[in-house]
Amino acid sequence: MDESGGYVLCPGLQPEFYEEQFKTAGYKRERIVDFQLPVKRYEAANCLLWHKPSNRFAKLRHLFNVCSKCKDEGHRAVQNAKRNLSASEEVKDIRLNPASNYPISKLSPNNQSIKVKRLKNELRLNKEKLEKLLQESSMSLCV
Repeated sequence: MDESGGYVLCPGLQPEFYEEQFKTAGYKRERIVDFQLPVKRYEAANCLLWHKPSNRFAKLRHLFNVCSKCKDEGHRAVQNAKRNLSASEEVKDIRLNPASNYPISKLSPNNQSIKVKRLKNELRLNKEKLEKLLQESSMSLCV
């Protein structure tokens, strides 16, 4: 009789597959933790470790016997990579435009800092324009 009751250790996310996803996306998700010793391994920060596998949707080999938390983070990593691949340079520039309503949280950390710099620069320029207009309007009122 099996004493584990159907529970297994979560193998985590396969490094060779996910390193390619991280390269394509341009960054590694914060909720994915990597271990170097004793073997290279990625897993979700909240990995269940000891779980009952549900492989009914695990047609992809890299998600076989993986816990639900690792499975979710694995899917998100793949989605981020696909989103980055599908976005042309023109679309990326539009997303980084300060006037764009694209959520900053959906950008990579590098692109987030670029957009914040552009927003600060635009704010500074608008402030200068406003001060100039106020100066001109106060002069014309005094005459």
